[in-house]
Amino acid sequence: MSKIKFTVIGLLIIINTALAGNHPNCSVDIEDIIFGTYDPFEKHIKRTYTTLTVRCSHGMHKSGASFSISVIGGNSSNPQRRYLYSPSKNEKLYYNLYYRNCILGDGTGGTCKINVNIPPKKNCYSEVQYILVGVIPPMQNVSAAHDYQDNLTVIIEY
Repeated sequence: MSKIKFTVIGLLIIINTALAGNHPNCSVDIEDIIFGTYDPFEKHIKRTYTTLTVRCSHGMHKSGASFSISVIGGNSSNPQRRYLYSPSKNEKLYYNLYYRNCILGDGTGGTCKINVNIPPKKNCYSEVQYILVGVIPPMQNVSAAHDYQDNLTVIIEY
């Protein structure tokens, strides 16, 4: 058995807009995605869940906020073929990250973005959470290692 730990590092993104007026300050963070133990002989998909949280404040009382969230980068330039890499074994373990049954990416090549619409609020603060699903396909021929990982980038587009 191979214990796979996928840790997303550096996905805390703070957005401070330089625009005057009604634009809020928003931050996005995602919990680490931990797959736990991976058995290459298991015939079932390995799934794990994580939460992506969007927090916005300042200016919310005037206009709310609308923007999209993309997830790009990592070991693979193709979001359809993401993989965790083990430097100690020089091996790839393929996985992906889904939002509402669609691969989370930049909205191209069959991937999806998360579209965020936060309505105006009097208290000038709002938080929205999205559940993401990490999936490792079964029956991948990989060696046991504790260092399989990937690092993704979150992009916010107003």
